[in-house]
Amino acid sequence: MTAAIQVEVPYLHEAFPTAEPASGHISSSSSSSTSSPTASPTSSTSSITDLAFIPTKALLLHSRSGPYELTDSWPRSTPNHGEVLIRNVCIGLNPIDWKSVHYGFGIHHLPWVSGRESSGIVEAVGPGVNRFKTGDRVLAPSTNYRDNRTSSFQEFSIALEANTAHIPEWLTWEDAASIGVAFVAASEALFNSLGLPRPYSQPGPPSASEDWLLIWGGASITGIMAIQLAKIIGLNVATVSSLHNTDYLRSYGADIVLDRHNPEEVVKALQSMDISMALDCVGAQTAEFAARALAENGRLVCLVQRPKFLSSPPKKGLEVLDVLIKRFHEDVQYGQELMELVERLLSERQLRTSRVKVLAGGFEDVETGLEKLRKNEISGEKVIVHVGKSVANNGGRV
Repeated sequence: MTAAIQVEVPYLHEAFPTAEPASGHISSSSSSSTSSPTASPTSSTSSITDLAFIPTKALLLHSRSGPYELTDSWPRSTPNHGEVLIRNVCIGLNPIDWKSVHYGFGIHHLPWVSGRESSGIVEAVGPGVNRFKTGDRVLAPSTNYRDNRTSSFQEFSIALEANTAHIPEWLTWEDAASIGVAFVAASEALFNSLGLPRPYSQPGPPSASEDWLLIWGGASITGIMAIQLAKIIGLNVATVSSLHNTDYLRSYGADIVLDRHNPEEVVKALQSMDISMALDCVGAQTAEFAARALAENGRLVCLVQRPKFLSSPPKKGLEVLDVLIKRFHEDVQYGQELMELVERLLSERQLRTSRVKVLAGGFEDVETGLEKLRKNEISGEKVIVHVGKSVANNGGRV
């Protein structure tokens, strides 16, 4: 019997309904009418009560089935205690941004703003903020998907101080916008779900280990982050991907790259390696392959969906674990520790970003990027949309 940790489903682990997708398609069109945010009846954090009525751009959903519509009259939020206001320069696109519309889930009120990560410039800070000041270059992942103020498909977004990280001067805006969600998800999978030690948590450099981590979906952005974090703490990494990504993934530290197009052969090869830990970044079917590849009493972390074990029963002692992504914003100390970790790894150049595919057409290009994700045209890259100017309000480049 599968031993499972029961957790509330986070947005990265949302169960997709089996019904047909919503009839609407993803598109964007200009809208000149002002739309005020409407709070979810079940979540007080969704309401925006303290607004500076400065009209700004935002991509809005007025229907749960789409389309996205561009407005230039969205009210700008004012940061509360412990919050920063970020003028977004680049935004990163994630599968959840099209799946939520296509499958009709995770949209809690209308109008709705999507977008889970960005890089940008601190425009203002709320009371009690000590780590940031106006003009700082930052990245900000948003896991609090019920609070539209934190969503990135808008010119200005709010972030908790604890959920914001400085970015080094040498890192481009585009690369910085590719880091947030993947770093949080990979860290949560390795250091919380699997209980592995974080980098710098023990004195001295990590010792070489004989332990292996299997990552199914190594060319995903989270997979690329997980490869690097696993290597930093001394693990060996076997990953499953398209073989055209072999050299690419080895450049991040992967020891073995296996062909995702031959899963049965992959399972057979891995079963001889006595691997006890795995991270699946793809879905229920690949999670089952990963589970079969593990030794008895293995632990499998599922980023997207758990295995259904349709073709074979689970192995003895298998533990299936979820990624509790919302801990990042609910546990303030934990969230800040992750942001301080990514700052240190970047400053010491121990963490590299994935390849990025940059769309420079502003918010109007979000639809193009989401369609590329939906059609599975992206492999080993993060789609980034450049949406804002990269100079501070005082005219000085930051």
